[in-house]
Amino acid sequence: MDDAMSRVGLAFRVQQGVGGEVTGTNECTAFLNHACQYVLEELCAFLRSFDRRKFIELVLGNHESAAINRELWRRTAHAVIGLHGDSAVDVIAEHVAQMNACSVASRILIEVALCECPVEGGAIPGELDLSRAMAKAIFVFHVGGWSDAVHWGAIAPRVKITPLGDIHIDHTFMHTIYDPFVQSGGEREVRRAVETYRRTYAEPPVVPSVAEIIEARFLRAWEKEYGVSVDILRRFIDELESIGVKLDSLWFERRKSELVTMLADLAGVPPEDVALTIDLLTLPIRAHWMSAPAGFRDKDWHPWRFRRRLSLVRRPLIQLEDEHDPRILVAPALVREALYILLRSFHDGETPNWQVVSMEMRRWMGHSNNVERTAFNREVASKLEEYGWRCEPDYKITKLLGLSLDRVLAIECKDLQFHKTLGEVAEQLSDFRGVIKPDGSRDLLRKHLDRIAVMEKNRALISSRLGLHSTFDLQGYIVFRNPVPMQFAWEEMKEKIKLLIFDQLESLQISM
Repeated sequence: MDDAMSRVGLAFRVQQGVGGEVTGTNECTAFLNHACQYVLEELCAFLRSFDRRKFIELVLGNHESAAINRELWRRTAHAVIGLHGDSAVDVIAEHVAQMNACSVASRILIEVALCECPVEGGAIPGELDLSRAMAKAIFVFHVGGWSDAVHWGAIAPRVKITPLGDIHIDHTFMHTIYDPFVQSGGEREVRRAVETYRRTYAEPPVVPSVAEIIEARFLRAWEKEYGVSVDILRRFIDELESIGVKLDSLWFERRKSELVTMLADLAGVPPEDVALTIDLLTLPIRAHWMSAPAGFRDKDWHPWRFRRRLSLVRRPLIQLEDEHDPRILVAPALVREALYILLRSFHDGETPNWQVVSMEMRRWMGHSNNVERTAFNREVASKLEEYGWRCEPDYKITKLLGLSLDRVLAIECKDLQFHKTLGEVAEQLSDFRGVIKPDGSRDLLRKHLDRIAVMEKNRALISSRLGLHSTFDLQGYIVFRNPVPMQFAWEEMKEKIKLLIFDQLESLQISM
């Protein structure tokens, strides 16, 4: 109801005199961006009436409740599917997605409240206030994604204004690509929860040091980037959780100086040596939430984007006041989850390069991306050899043109980052359209199609080089490690090149 009511007359408030339709890529993105800005300004004005501490605690409770609920559904997935069959998978995935949406909205509201709610003198919020604020946060999250998707050409540049002033767009992209892609990712998470069910009740292994399981080169890069080792941060989180257990509370308050001293004692260094580490993990108060401070970009606060430097996931310690030694709100479970995501993002090379400070981490990320690419190439080659193929990974076309079989597969292997937001999915799709971009560069699919075209023109040379029959069958493939949005948008390309997920390689098995 809150969502529906907030949409009535919205288009007319965003742009007076707007007609029944807005067309054109630039015009649509500008209108949708203005709609986001208008609703965000409404949200900021709304939150200025509430006490900062009270509002953040209410939202934090909502966030933790969603996290607990999500974990319960994952843990019971094995039993529920056992009772109801595979039909339960979709139901569980949908519920987990709803809890994820709740978490996203809650994190956005905490980020806004830090900058907009007054420290003292505000009203005490209730559940209806929270519902109204969450509706606005989710609206902006979606509409910001629409704007990005229109920009990347995934959504048709046509915005319809209803007689009641609601904003509609063509949902074909969501129905045919985005929703099925997100659903496949959700189903994969449920299946993984089922496969790891026994670990839930098994004694967890004790790992004294991550040096046993994480590359030394990455650990050195992390320490350069964040000032302390991963093991020290693990012990720091353990200490925070112990405090939470003693207080029997999901969150508690500490002065910044206390956290700095705690971390310094664990690291065995003076407090000034770890003060920057705490700063990097603290979500700061800004004069205005809708503006990026010095050293940051607007992308760092835009709520419809992930991997933001001014997000609660990136900075899980919540600063409550703008003082020399401010109070910090600490939710240990949130801190642990955030640091796990942060660690994985850096380790896997998923953090945008412009967000990296140290040269050591930049070098690691380049190394990580190269290792992941070549490792996946070898993994695909190894799997195909099990199915009867003779393979060579990282085979360059110049080598091919410089075993007696009648079928050749030219496979491009891609281990891509898992993108979730509408804008990220649309941007990823834009790299696999098989076109030449306006700047004259080729997208990733076009490059592979061009390789296939060169091979087609040089069939005789390939036949001689590899000892093939003159009528050999040449087939182009792109193999992705995990589900990708391209598999739901491949209809127009399927005659030119085939798309497979790693788990589908068995379909290429040679009949003996």
